[in-house]
Amino acid sequence: MNMIRNTAAAMMVMALGAGGAIADQRGVTDDTVTIGAFLPLQSGLAAGAAQVRSGGNAYFDHINKQGGVNGRKIEWITENDSYNPQETVSVARSMIDREGILAFVGTLGTVTNLAVLPLLEQKKVPLIGAIAGSPKLLEPTSEYVFGILPSGDKVGAKMARYVRDDLKAERIAVVYQNDPFGKSPLEGLVAELGEDAIVAEASFEPGDIDLTGQVTALQNADPDVVVLLGIAKPLALLLKTAEQRGWSPKFVAHPLATDPIFAKLGGDAVEGTDVIYMVSLPDSEQVAPVNEILKTYDPELRPGYFAYQGVAAAMMFVQALERIEGEITTDSLIASLEQTTDFKTGIYAPISYSADDHAGADRFGIATWKNGKLEVQQSW
Repeated sequence: MNMIRNTAAAMMVMALGAGGAIADQRGVTDDTVTIGAFLPLQSGLAAGAAQVRSGGNAYFDHINKQGGVNGRKIEWITENDSYNPQETVSVARSMIDREGILAFVGTLGTVTNLAVLPLLEQKKVPLIGAIAGSPKLLEPTSEYVFGILPSGDKVGAKMARYVRDDLKAERIAVVYQNDPFGKSPLEGLVAELGEDAIVAEASFEPGDIDLTGQVTALQNADPDVVVLLGIAKPLALLLKTAEQRGWSPKFVAHPLATDPIFAKLGGDAVEGTDVIYMVSLPDSEQVAPVNEILKTYDPELRPGYFAYQGVAAAMMFVQALERIEGEITTDSLIASLEQTTDFKTGIYAPISYSADDHAGADRFGIATWKNGKLEVQQSW
């Protein structure tokens, strides 16, 4: 029996000496910290997902070139989930059980992130910086979830105030993505305006390639302002369809329409579209240091909404990791995150967390697409 015990002890010492992680330090060795992300790299969100991955990789490369965090390099594993909730759960489980990650950082997709919440609770794995729209992810009550974006209902409420108070719109229509990502801001919009203020509603699926029916329904209602809630690709398609029909009401778009892919896909049709933004615009002074990192580590990556999201999530993780003294565990990571106070990423308004508040930024700006660039009307 003593020989068995001594052999087991010797094996543990050897594992630790080789940099192996013990059971309560999943994802941590003497010289690395391993984290992960599930991204819809094969889906209608593929372009955005690729930019999230590139942005996060650039920032982690920047940190690792400086020696990492307290002597440990960061390994960020990214896997495709095809924007399929069932596949997401499978991918997430594999990354926890097989890869042994410490946390998820910079995951993309509302329905996919919502699908893994029970698994996170079960496995006690933190989720930092989900790029999504649900309050469950952005104003979370779970001790394991930390938001960075304003929740979808806050986005919708801000859009409502803008079209009502600034644009003085009298006839408001809305077109939204038919999933939690689109429905969350819709709920905020309707709650702020009241249902009677909406003269027409239309919905679309993220993968739709023909939005003629939606444009026809909206046009028949004769609105003076149309609110667009969804990802960049179908919103750009909707504007091109409206342009082809010679219809040009005032369009006010969701923050994802700040991404360069929106202007690239929509061309001249996006001209004059107002966008509510919560992520710094590429030409703003405060995001210049981030742009320099992207230029250094991924010169081909164009700064913008999704690239910045990847960087911001990485930043939130790194600043928490830097504060941990001693052993890195799930508990010490959560405790450190909850000490975040007015952290300035340059990408969002400053973010603070506490034990009772894991919500992200909550301020917005207004910009307008003009000549292929966003012109700021109001800053956050």
